[in-house]
Amino acid sequence: MRLEQESTRGEQARRLLADPLLVEAFETVEADLRAAWAATAEPQERERERLWLMVKLLGRLKGHLTSALDTGKLADRQLAALEESTARVD
Repeated sequence: MRLEQESTRGEQARRLLADPLLVEAFETVEADLRAAWAATAEPQERERERLWLMVKLLGRLKGHLTSALDTGKLADRQLAALEESTARVD
């Protein structure tokens, strides 16, 4: 992917991760899943496993957005360095 695309994706990820509604959604869903997990009875092993996998998947989703943000920041630094080196040549 080109640096400009990575930068754009990073900005999109930053906006999503800063969006109060999305932050609330992540927090609420995770809290609900953990509460449901904690409320399962001992014989409900399959249900506990299913809920725990859902918590992990939610974390992976947030991790993907965070990774896009970090990659975008790196692309921004690389683009700035390229612009700086081009300005020196001129």
